[in-house]
Amino acid sequence: MEKKVSEEEAKNTLITISGSDFVFPNDSKIGTSAKGTVKLDATKNPKWIDAISSKDGAKSLGIYEFVDDGYRVCFAEPGKDHPKDFSAKSGSGNNLQVWKKK
Repeated sequence: MEKKVSEEEAKNTLITISGSDFVFPNDSKIGTSAKGTVKLDATKNPKWIDAISSKDGAKSLGIYEFVDDGYRVCFAEPGKDHPKDFSAKSGSGNNLQVWKKK
């Protein structure tokens, strides 16, 4: 089942990316971790992204692509390999996110 975030939650969700580091503000409830690093592998198809939490070193495996005015990512549930496509079908455990530049 697809779950879209509310307009209010979307307005309060911001990710700042600098180099390979990412940070979410405290009031954001979306994301793999409040802060950490990302490792990209553009040689894969679809391209891979690994998000590593600064707090506990937990790794979230995903795929990414740049679109129009932002990018989209799809993360697998913890312990699973990178998703094969950009979908979050019911029961898959995948988390599909679409981000727009501010």
